[in-house]
Amino acid sequence: MKKSITQIMLSILVLLISISISAQEKENKVLIIGWDGVRSDCLELANTPNMDNLFSQGISTTWAHNQNVTVSGPTWSTILTGVWQIKHGVSNNSYTNSQFNTYPYFPTRAKSENSDLYCVHICSWSPMTENVYNHGFDNMIVPTFGDEYCSLAAQAQLANPDLDVLFVHFDQPDGAGHQYMFSPTASGYIDAIENCDYWTGQLLQALYSRPTYDQENWLIISMTDHGGIGFSHGGVTVDETRVWISFANPRFPNLDIPGIGGSHASDTLPMLVDIAVTALDHLDIDIKSEWDLDGRSMYDLYESHLLNNIDSKEVSNLINIYPNPANDILFVESNLTEVKNSNIQIMDISGKIIKSIITDKRETNIDVSDISEGLYLLKFDNGKQVKTKKIQIVK
Repeated sequence: MKKSITQIMLSILVLLISISISAQEKENKVLIIGWDGVRSDCLELANTPNMDNLFSQGISTTWAHNQNVTVSGPTWSTILTGVWQIKHGVSNNSYTNSQFNTYPYFPTRAKSENSDLYCVHICSWSPMTENVYNHGFDNMIVPTFGDEYCSLAAQAQLANPDLDVLFVHFDQPDGAGHQYMFSPTASGYIDAIENCDYWTGQLLQALYSRPTYDQENWLIISMTDHGGIGFSHGGVTVDETRVWISFANPRFPNLDIPGIGGSHASDTLPMLVDIAVTALDHLDIDIKSEWDLDGRSMYDLYESHLLNNIDSKEVSNLINIYPNPANDILFVESNLTEVKNSNIQIMDISGKIIKSIITDKRETNIDVSDISEGLYLLKFDNGKQVKTKKIQIVK
């Protein structure tokens, strides 16, 4: 069943405001899992329970768009720098004309502010490991025997409590596409995708088994770089340019972003350039304007999108608040069927509760004179329904 915009936005809000302050105090770390050359429609067809689970833990889409030449060198450069091909300069798998001194990989950016970060890159695809400079990774591991050994190497790195950033690249689907066809009807290609899911599951188990995992806040980003058509890729067909991305973290809503009208056009649709910027934001790195990045942080994008869209006609009809903006007394009127033992909470946009009141009345006055000026969220919970509205306090 398709969800209404109201239902989607309320789901986003409930999840965002349920984050505890203690979770925000955990040590932030990033795991990036890249599957090379996996068409979105083939990912949807294949049996991939581990990737499905990641998709269910945050913001995801199978309708992202690759604006580069649809080959691996340019696209992985975009994923790891946060800028499109026109800036990083990579247009082929030889990485000629690369501009990594001007637009380095995101670990270099992160270390400019936090030199203590320990970052590891695991990839068996030689062009990426041999031709990239100014990448910022402390350790570039090149397994000799392919993707299974990439997973094993990743599991070993995840046993290191000092690990902060891990990038793992699985190359087998791209090779299988060139051999069997990039097609949902090519069993060898689908098998390669399912193998990647198995290896991903192994390294995720290693992540969740870390002794320090409960004290850590991991952002898990997964994606592909391009699709394919026939036995190749590099063109501009939808099968080649349509890609998928997932951002898994408790701060994100469980939201699958579709293509709008079957296209890639949406101001809230994640893009490949957003990956590096979101990783930097998660690591508490200030994004500097002089870096000239093309991406957006998913945290900023969805929190601002939420605040701009949370008030709906449905909520407005059920919960009335006035005056809004308010400076001393806020009047809250409920038209919900039940109001007994209702909990009214005022929270800042991070979810921190500023004020909480239990009421049995349909009409409640709340003193907000002691609340600082700013934008807040008012949540009305009667035990069966939760309604939330945006409020503004002025002085």
